[in-house]
Amino acid sequence: QYDYFGDSVGISSNRIVVGAPGANPGGMAEEGAVYIFDLSGNQLGIITASDGASGDRFGDGVEIESDKIIVAAPGDQVGGLNDVGSIYVYDLDGTNETKMSPTVGIGTTTDATTNSRMGYFDGLSVGNNIIVSGGAFASIPGSSQQEGGAWAFNLNLTNPPLPPPKNYGNFSWGRFSNLT
Repeated sequence: QYDYFGDSVGISSNRIVVGAPGANPGGMAEEGAVYIFDLSGNQLGIITASDGASGDRFGDGVEIESDKIIVAAPGDQVGGLNDVGSIYVYDLDGTNETKMSPTVGIGTTTDATTNSRMGYFDGLSVGNNIIVSGGAFASIPGSSQQEGGAWAFNLNLTNPPLPPPKNYGNFSWGRFSNLT
């Protein structure tokens, strides 16, 4: 079993976070974990998802923004669908977990599909208090193709402004979600 420590890293707010999506802290394969360090390299804590399960790959993506730690778990099961993926947000000390997923919120959030894998392959970015997560394997409802998708969440847990949908050939931009 490989922990894949260092698969993702983030630095800001005097903290370094390191993802280890292959770790099995609860005894479950690829449950995943995130390690918190200060800028001197002293370990301050370890974060695991409160609902962690085998194959979640928690820590596949990590970011720090506005004194929050943001973690992707692309293998998370959501709404009975496998590998939909979720995004978790924590305070800098690893407390106060908030979970976001494509099936949480309003708008076109019910378009999550099995194997969307939100946050996989570095599909996590944060800026201007907006979290954007890609789902490279997402399918548009009614399609068997894996066109991919992107979801946005406001880091302050309010609704971000929605851009107009745009079509770029075989994929579209405009599949946004808001956490209510």
